[in-house]
Amino acid sequence: CRVDHQPNMVFLDVTNRCNMNCPICIATIRGMGFDFTPPLEYFEKIFAHIGRMNPKPMVELFGGEPLVRKDILEIIAIGRRNGLKPRVVTNGLALADEEFCRQFCEAGGRARFGFDGRSPDIYEKLRNNRGAYEKKMKALENLKKYSRRRHAIISCAAYGINDQYLADLIQYCHDNRDLISEVGIIPLTENWEEGTFTAAVHTTMEDVEK
Repeated sequence: CRVDHQPNMVFLDVTNRCNMNCPICIATIRGMGFDFTPPLEYFEKIFAHIGRMNPKPMVELFGGEPLVRKDILEIIAIGRRNGLKPRVVTNGLALADEEFCRQFCEAGGRARFGFDGRSPDIYEKLRNNRGAYEKKMKALENLKKYSRRRHAIISCAAYGINDQYLADLIQYCHDNRDLISEVGIIPLTENWEEGTFTAAVHTTMEDVEK
């Protein structure tokens, strides 16, 4: 494109390591075949560049799971020093640790929180991790306790797995609108390796809208 323009949103990979092993995900070391963990100097440089843009774009810290980085709060601080307000796209498990969640909130952390519905069955079927449900619920409780800002929910919708829980999910987000600013629902994308996951029914964007 030869038209001079600036992005409204920047997705910035911070790592491809993760504390889950979802069969539907390709953005991990398992899917990519190498370890991507750039140093803090990388973020100093790239945030300085993004921070000079006018207007400043929204920055989403992506993974893998960004919160597995021990220096994630420093990365957020670098972004804020450059006039940005980074939001972390996270599965939320690390925020089940109350002390870490408090530190995250005090650092000005904002989350796009992966939450597929209120049932452990969902996480067993979709992510091979039944125990993730309780950790996610604890993380949301911690955010409600310590956060001074609202956060976004991002949910994967899949027929036969969590379609029957979506109404309850939306009700939960409404009941907790002091904590949750928005909910994004995306269809299950069939990008997994053959033999690692089976979806009985295809799910489309039109299904999500319905």
